[in-house]
Amino acid sequence: MNAWVLGAVVVALRASELYVRAAGTVGLARVAETGSAPASELEFYDERAALKAALLEGYEKTQPPPRLNRGDSPRGVVVTVQLSLSQLSDVNVAKQEISFYSWWRTNWNDPRLQWDPEEWGGVSELEFVGAGEHKEAWMPDSLVYEATSSVHQIPEIQLNVYASGAVFVSLPVAQTAPCPMNLREFPFDEQECEVTYGSWTSHGYLVDTQPQRGPGGDEGANWSAFILGELFEPNTEYDLVEVRSEHSDTTYSCCVEPYPEIRYRFTVRRHARTYVSGILLPMVLATYAGFLAFAANPDSGERIGLGITVMLTNAAIYIVAFEVLPKSSDDTAITLIHIISFSFSLATLAVSVVSVSLYSVKTSEGVMSEQELLMAFVRADADHSGALDKKEVEEAVVKLGLPPDIYEKLREKLALLEGQITLPIWYDLVGHIYQTDGVAAYHSPLQRRTAGAFFCPNRACPEFTKHRSRRSR
Repeated sequence: MNAWVLGAVVVALRASELYVRAAGTVGLARVAETGSAPASELEFYDERAALKAALLEGYEKTQPPPRLNRGDSPRGVVVTVQLSLSQLSDVNVAKQEISFYSWWRTNWNDPRLQWDPEEWGGVSELEFVGAGEHKEAWMPDSLVYEATSSVHQIPEIQLNVYASGAVFVSLPVAQTAPCPMNLREFPFDEQECEVTYGSWTSHGYLVDTQPQRGPGGDEGANWSAFILGELFEPNTEYDLVEVRSEHSDTTYSCCVEPYPEIRYRFTVRRHARTYVSGILLPMVLATYAGFLAFAANPDSGERIGLGITVMLTNAAIYIVAFEVLPKSSDDTAITLIHIISFSFSLATLAVSVVSVSLYSVKTSEGVMSEQELLMAFVRADADHSGALDKKEVEEAVVKLGLPPDIYEKLREKLALLEGQITLPIWYDLVGHIYQTDGVAAYHSPLQRRTAGAFFCPNRACPEFTKHRSRRSR
C-alpha cells in the first residue's frame, strides 16, 4: 500500500511541476506581448482564445489535477458533489425501479488552469469541453453505480473554469436505478431507494469524492449534498418524504485503495387516496350492506339474494383492482381486506340461509302429522273423560286412513297395552309413528343431517325413515 501512496505523490509532484511551468510561460508570454487591456469585444474574444490555447498547451486531459496543500494526506484532488433533484419521474413497482431527473453539480480545483485576469485583459472565466469527442480538460468520471439507464441531456459537457483554477459543472441527467420494495402495507406503504455516486475508475488517492459543504464545513441551505431544484415537479403518485446522504470509503476485493462514495437514500410515500376511494371503500361498504340482510323479513325471500349479490360485488371489485395491484409474493393490505370482506360476506350468506330455513318451518297438516294424530284421540273421546278403550282407539285409527304399514305397526303397539289408554299414553304412541313435512328444503342431504336432528328427534321424518331402511339392508 505504501508503494501506491508513493506513486500517487510522485504523480502529484509531476503535475505540480507541469502547472508551474505552464502558468509561468503563459503569464510571461502575455507580459511580453502586451501590457494593456483589450479595447473591443473582438480583442476580448481574441484574448480568451489565446488564453485558452496557452492553458491547454502541454495540458494532460486524461490525468486528474494535483491536490495542493495536501499536507500528510495521501488523498487526491477533492471533488465535491451536490444532487439537485428536478423531478421524481417514476416509481415502478412492477419492475422495482425508480426514475428521476436531476442536476449533478460538481466542483473541484485544477491548478493547471489558473491565470491572472489582469494579465489577460480581465478574462476571469473560460469554458472547456469536459466530455465527448472534443474533450479538452479533465473531469471526474463519476456516476451512479446502480443505474441501469443514464441519459445525459447535453452531449458535450461544458466546464466552467475560473481564474483561481476552480472548476464547476452541472450535469442534467435522467437516470433509472433498481429499488427493491416491500409491499406488505400497500397502498399505505413507504419505500426506500438507495443509489451510490462515485468515481468509476479513480480511487481515493487520485480523486477524493465528497459531499458538497458550505464554508467552514457546515451544510448550508444551498450547500448541502442534496437540494430540491428550483423547478422541482412533485410526483403525482408518491410524496418525497426524505433524502439522506452518507459519505464513506469502500474497499473492494480487487484493490487495496479506498473508493470514496456518496450514498443517497430516497424515502417516498404512496398516495393512498385513490386506492381507498376506488377499492377499499366500495369493498367495505358492500360488506356492510351484507349485514342489512338481518334487517330484512325472512319471508320476503331477499335475504339470500342480497348475500349472493354482496359476494359477487366483492369479487368483481377485486378482479378490477387486480389490474392495478402490484404483483408480489407478499400479501398486501388490500388482499387481506378483500379476504376479510369476502369471509364476512360468506358468513352473512350462511346465516341468512339458516335463518330462512328455520323461519320456513311450519306445522305439518298431513294425515301422519303429530297434530292430526292427537286430534283423532280428542275426537274419539266423546265423553271428555280423557281415556279410551282399545276398541275406541282402533275405530279412531281406522277413520284416519293411515298407510297399511303404519296401521299395522300401531295395532301391534296397542296390543301390548292393558286397560284404558289415556292421552299421555297415546302421545307416546304418536311420537313413534308421526311424520313431518315442516322443514324447508328438507330434501337436501346437508339439511337433513344438520337440521333434521332438531325437527325430527324421533327420526320419524320420511327422509330419516328411508335412510334407516337403506342402512338396515
